[in-house]
Amino acid sequence: LRNFHPESEAGRFEAGNFGALHQSHGRRDFATCCWFDVKDEDGIIIYTHNWAPFAINFSAIEKHDTTVLDVWAVDGDYIHKNFPSAQIGDDIYVVTDSDEIILLGMTPGDEMVPPSEPESIKTLPIIGYWVRGCIINHVYYDKWVDPLRRSIYPTPVIWHANDINQRYILELRRSKKIILRFTYADFNPSTFFNDKNTAKKWLFLTFSRQGWVALCCLVCLTVIFPGLEVRRRSVIYTAYALRIISALSGDLEQRQRILDKLPPKEYYFYAFRMVDAIRGDKSAWAGFRYRLLKLISWTPSNKRTK
Repeated sequence: LRNFHPESEAGRFEAGNFGALHQSHGRRDFATCCWFDVKDEDGIIIYTHNWAPFAINFSAIEKHDTTVLDVWAVDGDYIHKNFPSAQIGDDIYVVTDSDEIILLGMTPGDEMVPPSEPESIKTLPIIGYWVRGCIINHVYYDKWVDPLRRSIYPTPVIWHANDINQRYILELRRSKKIILRFTYADFNPSTFFNDKNTAKKWLFLTFSRQGWVALCCLVCLTVIFPGLEVRRRSVIYTAYALRIISALSGDLEQRQRILDKLPPKEYYFYAFRMVDAIRGDKSAWAGFRYRLLKLISWTPSNKRTK
């Protein structure tokens, strides 16, 4: 607990470099773990997608798949590939207390060291909280995190040197709320269009009190503190917003750029044409009317005559 590797230190949720990785990983802002200090105690609450098996019943494996070990470690999707139908509780026991057993990594402290400088946007009140939360969300829904490890991610593990007391219970409740909030729905915008259930969760988060507070703070900070990194990112988001507005206003070039980046689904194009119809485009309205009539299997030719 007192001698964490710098990469593990970057997993502390309140850290200014939360999610930082060494450049050899080929990515950034991807927390290998997320942990919370227990105030006035020698202990932490930790959540992670890197679960290492302590004991494996190899006799239960029907077909041993070792391909993952060619490019990854045993804490990857090795267990999921070899026990695809295993259920937590019935087939897999998850260790959640360091008193039972604990695995220590011995990577030298001067190897694989991530950037230690805090990022200004991650240290801002409220906004920093949501930026760090989005990193958790990105890790949780990452395509390389298999369903088994994803299902275990919200499970808290207590590492402690002394007995568990009320302080641990309070931090456990607080950390669970944070993890649940940022694993509730995939924040990737593409899921909003592809999954109705995710869209409902998006709307719930957007119209929640925390969502509005975060949005208002982002706008205020962009105006009041133009020198911060948040301004650079807001310029990017503003550019995206302007492109979308241009596309909705009839700019065919911008529409094509957006359609090229989205999955090949026909209704994205129809959404733009519907906007054209609302704006008064007669050809768009005629096409929309035709498809609507076709959808309900009704055309002027089969209209009843008196």
